[in-house]
Amino acid sequence: MTLQLRNAELWRYSNGASWTAKRRRHWPPEPEAIEKVCIEAWPEAHTQDELHDALVVLGFLTEAEGERGPLSNLHDNLAHGWPTLMENLQQNSRATVMTLADDTRLWIAAERLEVMQILFPQAVIHPYIEPVAANEASDPDSAVRESSAAAWKVWARTATQLAAPLVMDIATIDYALRIAAGRLCYSGKVYAGRGD
Repeated sequence: MTLQLRNAELWRYSNGASWTAKRRRHWPPEPEAIEKVCIEAWPEAHTQDELHDALVVLGFLTEAEGERGPLSNLHDNLAHGWPTLMENLQQNSRATVMTLADDTRLWIAAERLEVMQILFPQAVIHPYIEPVAANEASDPDSAVRESSAAAWKVWARTATQLAAPLVMDIATIDYALRIAAGRLCYSGKVYAGRGD
């Protein structure tokens, strides 16, 4: 649904012009437009299943993001519920918290845990849960691409926003995002990527 909305929004601005002409006129998008799309793409989980879906789609949430909750002002009361929903997911072995070397804490669904363990093999996981075998990555490079692509697909984070919690340089994340954008463009699912 988010990809359809993004594509519709990009097409709306094009007025039927060629892709080259559209790119010249509307790229890069205004910062306000990027912020608006990020807010609209950010999850608004009401149930533990919806929070679990958000963790799978985004790849992870930082603990600060989880405690903050939705970015939209429409659902201020949801923010206080996400930690409770996360506790329920942990009790059911559907999600866990990974603590990185710099004490950054990431909320991760069992389906994304395998990729994150490839990226951070020394990270502490509590409570311990078995990752769901997804075979999405086999080495650190493919794990960076997969974790970046997950967040990019919904326009929820920029390279800068991904690099900080993952303790990686922006160039590495930017490269991974470009590969993800290329894969999606090649498959015909999007018209363009985005930068910071």
